[in-house]
Amino acid sequence: MTRRALERTVEVMAMLFLIGLFALIGFSVWLVLRK
Repeated sequence: MTRRALERTVEVMAMLFLIGLFALIGFSVWLVLRK
């Protein structure tokens, strides 16, 4: 695996992690507001 490919993979993983985190927070807030 080349260094550039590795950096690319890390970037994609970080982006997916952030998206998942925001989705989780948004879902939690939605559940709280729904009550």
